[in-house]
Amino acid sequence: MSTGPIASAVAEGRLPGRVWFYSTYACNLACTYCLTESAPGAPRRALAGETMVELAAQAAELGFTDLGVTGGEPFLSPNPPIGRGQPTRRPGTRSRWTMRAHGGLKASSGR
Repeated sequence: MSTGPIASAVAEGRLPGRVWFYSTYACNLACTYCLTESAPGAPRRALAGETMVELAAQAAELGFTDLGVTGGEPFLSPNPPIGRGQPTRRPGTRSRWTMRAHGGLKASSGR
């Protein structure tokens, strides 16, 4: 594990142990209270699943133990780091992944 100010802050509890990734700002809903201002007409921005996995490895080296993926609607991302029915621990990482979605997509949509 790395040393330095971030690793020390995580180890001492001054920083929480979870890093959140905003996988996409795309969303099929237009909630007025949305923190990220995601909506169907919002500009398309996305963080690739592979990039999240690389960043997760770096975060684990700093002592972070939990990784969250949110958005917009993360299941609208073309390649989320985890998907429905996949394990929450990725191979090659020590960290647990959490996907926060609004749940508004139908299971039959294939996303």
